[in-house]
Amino acid sequence: MKKQEIYRIIDEAAPLKYAEDWDNCGVQIDVGGEEVNTVLCAMEINDAVINEAVEKKAELIVTHHPLIFDGLKNLDQKDIPARYVIRLVQAGISVFSAHTCFDVADGGINDCLADLLGLENISKACEMIPGVPETMLFRVGDLPEPMKLRDCAVYVRSRLQWSPGLRIAGDPEKIIKKVCVCGGSGGSYWKEALEAGADLYVTGEIKHHDAGPAADSGLAVIEASHAATECSFAGRMADILRQAAAEGLTVLEAESCVDPFAFSI
Repeated sequence: MKKQEIYRIIDEAAPLKYAEDWDNCGVQIDVGGEEVNTVLCAMEINDAVINEAVEKKAELIVTHHPLIFDGLKNLDQKDIPARYVIRLVQAGISVFSAHTCFDVADGGINDCLADLLGLENISKACEMIPGVPETMLFRVGDLPEPMKLRDCAVYVRSRLQWSPGLRIAGDPEKIIKKVCVCGGSGGSYWKEALEAGADLYVTGEIKHHDAGPAADSGLAVIEASHAATECSFAGRMADILRQAAAEGLTVLEAESCVDPFAFSI
């Protein structure tokens, strides 16, 4: 299948025009021929993912996190992102990233996270808060049944199947009915989550100086880890490509672990 056609399919599912201004979605590396036989979907690029792509003869990797984010001034092998670029170019592997455009997309990261947590009556931020742009990332929904925060934390951990554990801010006895979710580093949106009427905000990462005020405002917070809240990307993107791609294209989900935190004690 032609590479440009694959890019078009991704853009239809997660339009690049919806990416945040600070983001770098789209083509990261474009090398090799125009025809692609095997695509590998992964949350991000690391050495293990590159090894897997080489082993499986993938000509294209589709990632959530951009490989080139802050810009590269030179290609020095001592710089890790630059080393990845060098390895990929040498192997003839292209890279395309769908980051915040996939976060906000219908059926994207945040819809997947809401579904994973079993939320009901799911709404977009723009449907809950007047004047909020359509590209506001998070989703809001109801728990299947109200529960105390301490029990809800156990429920979230179970639904995410995340063994390292969660960090929780708020009164353990607080009754949770409405939940706002934002995968990845969504801590800065806690005020919008509160305005949307959420009792609980579940996100991948939140700063200390955001978690405290959020809890004091009455909004409970569960920091569930960046990896756990975005782990659905590879499977979801692979499904999108399999459904829309021409016959003969092999679409794989990366088996390599992308969580940089190997263990917790």
